[in-house]
Amino acid sequence: MKSCLCVLIPSLVASWMSFGGAAASEIGTVTEPACNGEVIVICGEGLDPKVTKIKAFCLGTAEGGFRSEALEDGTRHAAAIDRPPAVPEVPPAGSLDCEVVGGGPGYLQVVMRCSRQPWISVPAVTALWAGDGDGKQWSRPYVVNRPQAQWLSPASQAPGEVFRIFGRTFSWRYQLPAARVYLRRQGGSELVALRPAAPHHEDGHTQRWCLSAWLPNDLAPGQYQVFVHGGHGGDYGWSEPLTLSVTTAPAPAGPVVNVRDLGAKGDGVSDDTESLAAALKQAAGGGTVLLPPGTYAISRSLAIPEQAIVRGAGMHQSIITNLEPNTFRPGELTDSPRRAFRPALVQGMGRFVLQDLTLRFMPATAPALEIGRDEVYVEDVGMYRVRFESRQDYGLSAEHSYTHSPVSIFNARRLRMIRCETYGPGGVNCQRKLESCQFSQNRFAADRRWRGHVFKFWGAEHCIFEDNLLTGDTRGLVMQTHFGVNYQNFIAGNTVERTVLGGNAGETYLVDSRRPHADCRSGPPDAAGRKRHTRRRGVHARTRANPVGLCSHSSRG
Repeated sequence: MKSCLCVLIPSLVASWMSFGGAAASEIGTVTEPACNGEVIVICGEGLDPKVTKIKAFCLGTAEGGFRSEALEDGTRHAAAIDRPPAVPEVPPAGSLDCEVVGGGPGYLQVVMRCSRQPWISVPAVTALWAGDGDGKQWSRPYVVNRPQAQWLSPASQAPGEVFRIFGRTFSWRYQLPAARVYLRRQGGSELVALRPAAPHHEDGHTQRWCLSAWLPNDLAPGQYQVFVHGGHGGDYGWSEPLTLSVTTAPAPAGPVVNVRDLGAKGDGVSDDTESLAAALKQAAGGGTVLLPPGTYAISRSLAIPEQAIVRGAGMHQSIITNLEPNTFRPGELTDSPRRAFRPALVQGMGRFVLQDLTLRFMPATAPALEIGRDEVYVEDVGMYRVRFESRQDYGLSAEHSYTHSPVSIFNARRLRMIRCETYGPGGVNCQRKLESCQFSQNRFAADRRWRGHVFKFWGAEHCIFEDNLLTGDTRGLVMQTHFGVNYQNFIAGNTVERTVLGGNAGETYLVDSRRPHADCRSGPPDAAGRKRHTRRRGVHARTRANPVGLCSHSSRG
């Protein structure tokens, strides 16, 4: 029995030494950007606020501290893209001590040091090490503040056009200049610095998460690699590459069809269904349907074919509406039978464009525009300066609900909605998952109080939601994770007015912070392990017209 204990006890001690308090320190994550003089959170294994030491060494400098003269052009370090230098395994001479001011099991609160001058508050590219009490054993180095390029929009662009790079740690207020974007043909060696485009906001605030750059007019089509250099860190200041496809946009090859030439009246009284349907059929495969000024009434749903462009004379000049008259009578029930439009007033399955017109549906039995179908992905849809109205009469009815969305979108990729307007009792409903979509400079309005939303994501990845106005007595912008996840989305510069949270609003987190959100996932925990959210239940929330991100999250995950 004693011999068994003699064998067992040393093995238990060894296991405890490996997994317990005496385990070697390792850094897993660090809150970034980590500015000089700020308190940051370091998470990992074997971290003990009483004994663990943290060392920092500013990379790209000889003495390990940030210097303003270290700011330079990334082309001087082009060779480091393919041959990145190794980070020292242990803190070199000149490393700075970072004071540990708090922490707990698995995390430390540390005063970041990347400069010897405390008045310099910059997130310089810096290596961090965690060591034991006597400083003889150090963790593997962890590099912070390196530019992180995560995704492009669009991923395919024509020469002479602008594209955008999204990520983090591209700039920091006025302390550091914005990072630069560089291009290199795949398989080539020449590195080209791209001309920066205007920042998202005039103060350059969102340049921390978004950079815009012009492609040269004479750039040859092909596959290219995109790099970002922060302007500091020397050979260590490069991001990982992203792939950009450069291609020229094909010119429209189909016919141009004027609906008046096919008999459409456009007086709002005559039935123009057959004329519009015939025009859409001729435009399939790359043609354009022209809608001169007028109101075109239809008596059944219209399907937009692929590769068709529907172009009006202006948002308020060319109108497609249903032939059903308004049946509202004050004090009367509106439960009379209605002419059904199924699945919507207008429906499309992808690869089409709507420009400069209005889709008006009143009374609505479905959305004014439905894009896609359940569990079917649609791609390459463009909506530019289009007004969507999904009005209903205000009586009681068993035939139709009062929450039909002006626009209903199912699974979609590369959808663009720019400078459009929606108006109705419901909002824009993205019922499945969106990928690489953009919603910019739109006005989303709800015309009556109900417990819904003005715009709702059910799952989004690499989507842009910026400079939109959301107004109405609703929940505003809602991001839920019913289908997929909300991952790496850029949300900035939106204004939400008259937002009322009620009913099932407990499932929604309303986030209103001092900075835009480049990623609408939950942020890193604070020192107490709490998520950075503000939860408002059943309150009246009004936001000012400010360049901050405002988004919502589902507490159900």
